[in-house]
Amino acid sequence: MAKSLIEGKIVAPEEIFLGGIEFDDESGLITDVRSGTTSPSQAKDYEHIFRYSDYLIFPGFIDIHVHAREDTSGKNNYKEDIMTAAKAARNGGVVAFFTMPNDPVPPVDLETYLAKVELSRKAMRETGVNIRHYYAIMPGSKPFDVNAPAKSYLGHSTGNIGFERDEDIEPTLSQYGGKFIAFHCESPDVMAQHSNELKHEDKRPRLAEIKAIEEMIYLAEKYDFEGHVCHLSTKKGLELILNAKAKGLPITSEVAPHHLYFTRKYREDESNGLNLLQVNPPLREEEDRKALFEAFKEGKIEYLATDHAPHTLEDKKKGASGMPQLDTYGPFVTWLISQGVDPKVIARTCSYNPGLFLTRFSDDGKKYGKIEPGYQASLTVLDIDRKKFKVEREFLETKCGWSPFEWITFPGSVRAVFLDGRDHRSVNYLLH
Repeated sequence: MAKSLIEGKIVAPEEIFLGGIEFDDESGLITDVRSGTTSPSQAKDYEHIFRYSDYLIFPGFIDIHVHAREDTSGKNNYKEDIMTAAKAARNGGVVAFFTMPNDPVPPVDLETYLAKVELSRKAMRETGVNIRHYYAIMPGSKPFDVNAPAKSYLGHSTGNIGFERDEDIEPTLSQYGGKFIAFHCESPDVMAQHSNELKHEDKRPRLAEIKAIEEMIYLAEKYDFEGHVCHLSTKKGLELILNAKAKGLPITSEVAPHHLYFTRKYREDESNGLNLLQVNPPLREEEDRKALFEAFKEGKIEYLATDHAPHTLEDKKKGASGMPQLDTYGPFVTWLISQGVDPKVIARTCSYNPGLFLTRFSDDGKKYGKIEPGYQASLTVLDIDRKKFKVEREFLETKCGWSPFEWITFPGSVRAVFLDGRDHRSVNYLLH
């Protein structure tokens, strides 16, 4: 059995230590993890040795919230497709991701879901990135037999899969007891009441998210399903979630980089007319951003998820909401660490928790999220503080061709990405 070794500062949710990760070259499985470095006499036992003594080695980052608009309709060829999303993910240190179901042909039953699964096979083979998918819950839909998470848009979304009125939500959701359901929490009633506002942020006020989270928690308790809040953006919404969890309800949440970094002021300061920072739910006030950041820092939010959007600059000119962020996942994590987030918290929210999620909704028997024997040698290696990294367009792999973080200088970057033990160091990073 041919074996290889990766050495460096290994980051786990419980500890950080200098050590080595041994893995089987053929299967990509970790076979041993040990403290310390390899002696010259031990080195001869390995096919390859990758030494990263000055870098942090994490279980591979996993993004549970990605939009890629390739679909069976063939209508979105200019949009981010699954292949380009996979390349952008790998470029940003992401070893696996889940795509959202708000496609022109949404996966709402077994046939449409399996058609989307088939679309991802080529991208998985060619990039090594593991790709899974949500299916959609829409008004009047019924559960079907599939090992996958569900997504419900409580307001309007692409693919016409959202609800038009708050009162329409419960009759459909009542059918999904025992399921895992991720929610885009914005109340359609509140948004309808504010539809005449001039600014995007005022059309979708804080109250829209808060009321939708209250409804989701009520329904989760009543119908016994697991509720997950996507792209949490408000301080009050965070408080509702923490209170529900304290009661023992199975409620989880994620926060996106843009809600941890930007505020509404950044959006209002935009002078280019491109609406680059327009997003749903919108950017909020500093008190919201600060509350989310502190909760994330304390490990109270389970996931960092990008809500990566497939929109081009032309789409943004026309008012599309959302922004591409897969390429910058790793660099953004270096910023989080520079702002005081413990790398061990990163290992839990970016690797361990989403690794459990991926393993739960996969049928291939692979395990992700920990650096232990029996887990995949899918790893993200970060360079912190040795070389600052400025985001420029030539670095990006996304088909969108732009980033909300362009010209922002992060304190570090992705040094290497291992996918099932295979070294996929990003050429783009190494050229900068």
